[in-house]
Amino acid sequence: MTTPVFQDYCRRKEQEALAAPLVGLTTLAEEAGGADLLSFGNAWTRQLFDGDFHRSAGPASPELPSVSLILTEAQPGADPVTMAVAPADAFGATVPHLLHEGLTRVDADAVLGGIRAAASTGDRVCSVWHPELVRLRAERGR
Repeated sequence: MTTPVFQDYCRRKEQEALAAPLVGLTTLAEEAGGADLLSFGNAWTRQLFDGDFHRSAGPASPELPSVSLILTEAQPGADPVTMAVAPADAFGATVPHLLHEGLTRVDADAVLGGIRAAASTGDRVCSVWHPELVRLRAERGR
C-alpha cells in the first residue's frame, strides 16, 4: 500500500520525466568484441539512444538477479544530479532521465549507481519514471 505523499512523489517524478528536454545521442562506433550481449529497446528509446541498449546476457541461471552498475563522473562545476554544467548543456536532462533513470534500470532486478555520496540524496527514490521506459520495463517482464 502506498501513501498519498508517495503517490504525489511518483506523479511529480513522472511529470518531471515527461517534461525533461531530452536530446538524442549519436553512436560513433559500436563494437561488441564477441561479448554475449542482450539488446533491447523500443521505438522511443532507439530514437533517443541511436539504436538498441545492450547489457550482458548474464548468467545462464534464471534464479540469479540481473544487476546493473552505472557510475558517472561529473565535469567540474556540474550539478551532481543532472550532470549539467550550465543550462545550455545539451545533454543535461538526457543523462539522468534516459540513462540513470532509464535504460540502465529497464532490464535490471537491482541497480548500483553513483553520482555523489548516497547520504546526500535525501528522500530520493531511484526508479524508472518516464512512461515509455516503464512500458519497456513491463515488456521485458520486470
